[in-house]
Amino acid sequence: MNSYDRAVLFSLGYAFRRRFAFVEIPSPYLSPIDAEYDIETAEERWRDKAEQRSRAYESVSDEISRWLTEDVDSRKIHPPKLLDMGVEEALQEVWSKIRDETVWSPSAVLDSLAKWMTDNKMVEMGYAQTVDSIKFTLVYLAYEGLTPENAMKAVDKAFLAYIMPQLEYFLPKVRREKIMSRTEEGEGRKKLDALLGILESLGLIESHAKYVHWK
Repeated sequence: MNSYDRAVLFSLGYAFRRRFAFVEIPSPYLSPIDAEYDIETAEERWRDKAEQRSRAYESVSDEISRWLTEDVDSRKIHPPKLLDMGVEEALQEVWSKIRDETVWSPSAVLDSLAKWMTDNKMVEMGYAQTVDSIKFTLVYLAYEGLTPENAMKAVDKAFLAYIMPQLEYFLPKVRREKIMSRTEEGEGRKKLDALLGILESLGLIESHAKYVHWK
């Protein structure tokens, strides 16, 4: 949808908006991001996130586990490579590896990002966005293979599609602060800058670039 359609959609409110994944189609005139995922630099930060799972993490994990027991057709996941190896087996294998992983745990990182945004009163995240973003990472990793680089890519794309769009609810507050305050940075901007630092430390290249575009 174009920017006008998006503006109309956002005006319908957070409850409606959170039920969608947003996939951006960039202008063909824009150059792609020319950067590689820095595994070595991000590894320690990912380890920290894996060790700081929220109280909600078990409930989110249980929801994912229930989803994995559903009939394959009900999930409507049919990439050819997954069909060849078996959708059920591929997803279960990835989930068993990342659920309690102590370093490269996409599910723990997505959970921690949702918790941080909620704790800092940027947007009150429910289970829905975290669960949907983890489902996305499972399918991505089942298809592409579970490696540290792919884990970073999966979280980056999931954050862009499911979590970052919820910040559109928060941005008007930041803009109002900017208009009202002439001498110092508002609290909203400070929170966005803190989130920028977290995205950068996790090595989430595309999400970081999106934030810089907003700024």
